[in-house]
Amino acid sequence: PSPPPFLLEESDPSSAGSSLDSSSSSSGRQRLRTDSYIGAIIGQSTRAGMQNVLQVFVTNAVNVFMVSTSHLNMYLPSKSKEDATMPLDEQTEICKRVLNIYRTMVMKTKMESRTWEQLLMVLLQITSVLLAQAPPNSKRNNLGGRLAQPIFQTLIVTWIRAHTNVVVHASMWEKFLKVLSSLTHREELIVEWDKTMQTLTRVLARQVYNLNLQELPLDRLAE
Repeated sequence: PSPPPFLLEESDPSSAGSSLDSSSSSSGRQRLRTDSYIGAIIGQSTRAGMQNVLQVFVTNAVNVFMVSTSHLNMYLPSKSKEDATMPLDEQTEICKRVLNIYRTMVMKTKMESRTWEQLLMVLLQITSVLLAQAPPNSKRNNLGGRLAQPIFQTLIVTWIRAHTNVVVHASMWEKFLKVLSSLTHREELIVEWDKTMQTLTRVLARQVYNLNLQELPLDRLAE
C-alpha cells in the first residue's frame, strides 16, 4: 500500500507548480486563489517526509515519560473489568510500548544521521531525568524504578546500532559517558552493560579471530 501523504518527501517546486496549473486549467473557470492556497488545499503542504515525521514522533513521545502520576490516589478500570489499576501502572505500560517502538525503529527503519542523533538525545534525556529522580530502594513505587531495565537496554542497543549506520559526534559520546557514569549505582545498568560486553566480545571473536567462544578448542581438549 502507498504511504500516507505526510510521509512523502516534499515535491519538486517545478512539478508542484505544473500540477497546480493543470488542476486550475482543467476547472475551466478563472482562478481566484494563489498557488500557495491551492497547494495547501490539495495537500502539497502536508508532505513532511519520513525523517521529519520520525523526529517529531521521537521528540513528542518523550512526554509520556515526564508526566508524574505516582502521587495520584485514584483507580482506573482495567481490561479484565475485575481489577482496577493505578495511573502509575497505566503510565508504565504506555512507556514500555513507546520504548518498544523506539527499538523497532532502531532495528527495522532506515534513518538518517539527524534522526539517529535526535533519538539518542531523547533516550539520554529520558535516562537522566527518570533514573536520577528514582531512588533504587523504591523501585516499584516510581516510574524510573519500573522502567530502569528496558530504558538501559534501549539506550545501549540504540547506541550500538547508531554507530553501525552513521557517525556519532564526540559530544554525544561525552553526554553518554556523563549520564551512565552518574548511574553506576544502579544494578540494572551493570547487568545490561555486562550482557552487552559479553555479546560484543563474542561477535568480535567470531568476526576477527573466527572463534566461537561457546566452543573453544582448549575446552574441548579438557573434556
